[in-house]
Amino acid sequence: MRKTAIALCAVGALLLACGGVLAYVRAEIVSSGDFSDRLVSSLDHKSVRTAASRQIVDRLVTGRSADLLAIKPLLTGAVNSIVASQSFRRTALLAVEAAHRALIRGDRSVPIRIAQGGEQAVDAVRSVSPAAVERLSQHVDPVVARLRSGDPQLSAARHVIDVSDLWWVALVCAALALAAAARLAGGRRGLAYVAAAVAAAGALVAVLVTAGGARLPSRLSGLGGGDERSAVRAVWSSLFGDLRVAAVLLAAGGLVAWILAFGRRRARQRAARAAAAGAIVVVVAASTAAVGLSLAAPSPPRTLASGCNGSPLLCDRRLNDVVFPATHNSFAAAAEPGWLFANQRYPIARQLDDGIRGFLLDIHFGVLDNANGRVRTDLRAEGMDRNKVAKLLSPEALRTADRLAGRIGTGKLSGKPSLYLCHTLCELGAEPLDQELKVIGRFLGRHPDQVLMVIVEDYVPPGAIDAAFDGAGLLPY
Repeated sequence: MRKTAIALCAVGALLLACGGVLAYVRAEIVSSGDFSDRLVSSLDHKSVRTAASRQIVDRLVTGRSADLLAIKPLLTGAVNSIVASQSFRRTALLAVEAAHRALIRGDRSVPIRIAQGGEQAVDAVRSVSPAAVERLSQHVDPVVARLRSGDPQLSAARHVIDVSDLWWVALVCAALALAAAARLAGGRRGLAYVAAAVAAAGALVAVLVTAGGARLPSRLSGLGGGDERSAVRAVWSSLFGDLRVAAVLLAAGGLVAWILAFGRRRARQRAARAAAAGAIVVVVAASTAAVGLSLAAPSPPRTLASGCNGSPLLCDRRLNDVVFPATHNSFAAAAEPGWLFANQRYPIARQLDDGIRGFLLDIHFGVLDNANGRVRTDLRAEGMDRNKVAKLLSPEALRTADRLAGRIGTGKLSGKPSLYLCHTLCELGAEPLDQELKVIGRFLGRHPDQVLMVIVEDYVPPGAIDAAFDGAGLLPY
């Protein structure tokens, strides 16, 4: 009798898990409105927006003028702003609804085609470079994703959808099996068996959803680097994240019921409570850790398979045959504190994300003045004096520097000079060289397919610059 009850509980747990999954699919995936809302909500994740932008830009550039490859990173930045807008979300919602209808109909190919995305992207490009728009197609309907008849993922999705109508059959059979198990075991033991089966069903679904999100990117063909894999995991979480949460709660509820089923048997009750409490902690912690690992873990760096600086065509070219989007006085950013005559709006870290690949850096000796918190230029160490500086700056800039830090070129500096990025005078703004070089190093570590050009205007000995690059870990690059 006991073995039969346990077998019925196992069957009931499996049926309960299957019925719950099918009910969720029926309510949230088969329903066009709910499915579309969930899928479009994945645009809240940066990785999804980045992947969609890359697909749109590729459609705009591929097969067009080769000159467009030089400004491809800047085009991507412009299209990113469109993808993050509410108007694009409304357009994407219509596209997903159309793809959903194709999925339900059983079409051999299910594309997600952003019908007006091309026009919006062209408008974004026009804001960056009106001249570039003339070389773009004005009628591009980018396909940001496509599932074909041969894809096992499409076949599996359709099979689950086809049987989702049987959700209530699975749940009824689960209830009957668990009721029979409770009757055979009898009393509190029967209730404990049923509670354990419910907890097992919830844990099984939570594990399957988490494992599916972790393994799906490796089973999809044609994915590029880590950004695209992160996008796939984010989409999976948007579609099935609530199912995972419900499953974890069901597992926790079953464990609590299992504790209560021991009733007055105090010794067993204490042992059961301790075991169940530990099990609850394990289930919740494991589910949370798995979610964190599948969604928040750092993505593997993109490899050369995705091209060099955004295009495979560039990989075999010499350095002097490639155009690099670059900035002058890259370090002088208005968004950073302390810069009075900034040449750029954003710092180097943001410029790297925006597609800048060439950086012009001026390296000076500077000494931090603790009295006012500003960096003073060590002109003597650079072999400079006030007269030479005056020829390089406007009178307004020189007066401003005098007002902020005292008369330039006079007085004795106290402290050891360090290397700073400054434009002629560090009194007008300065960034520690080692800090900015580490920003560049971290970017290269994450993006081994990118080539950066750094042009140094040096006011310090070459040995000091070499030591700074070595200290920042840049020599391997």
